[in-house]
Amino acid sequence: RVLAANPAFLGLVHAADESQVLGRPLADWLPHDGPLHRQLGQAAAAGVALPLPAELRAIGGLGVAVEFGAVRLDEGEPPTIGVVLHRRGQSAPPF
Repeated sequence: RVLAANPAFLGLVHAADESQVLGRPLADWLPHDGPLHRQLGQAAAAGVALPLPAELRAIGGLGVAVEFGAVRLDEGEPPTIGVVLHRRGQSAPPF
């Protein structure tokens, strides 16, 4: 479930504000048959999952080509997974 979202994520999924995404499963935007489960599982087990290409479904159904990575955040209880998304074709920050 989405616990927090920055303005960049809201822009990618075409959400007007955070209330449209908070509490919703990440699978609402990333298909189950894509890298979602693999990346989240790898981050949970190894601490990090390097970015892979994925197709994000924005609100309204528009497809957006992204890179999708994940990192385990051990500070909280229970540990959570942080997701890193960026639009493909744009320079990515270092992971």
